[in-house]
Amino acid sequence: MLKSTKIIRIDESMEYWGFGFCVKLLNVPMVYVPRIRFWTPNINFNILDNYVRNLIINKEGRLTPEELRYLHLVAMEKSLNEDRCNFRHSRKA
Repeated sequence: MLKSTKIIRIDESMEYWGFGFCVKLLNVPMVYVPRIRFWTPNINFNILDNYVRNLIINKEGRLTPEELRYLHLVAMEKSLNEDRCNFRHSRKA
């Protein structure tokens, strides 16, 4: 959540392309950021990411290439984070 400004509006619908494919968001709270002179969504993208991932996993039809690419990148990111946690230094560099 952005705390820098108080100017808020609600957009009835918005297309978000941040996952590599279109996700239509409804009743999106928007906040104006004066430094960049731009309206930006005032939402938690981690929650949106988890929600979209679950929707794709439970989708009954065929997945699009963009959705497959997104799931592959998410799986790769998880495995890299797990490897990073398991990596230990045995001596100082």
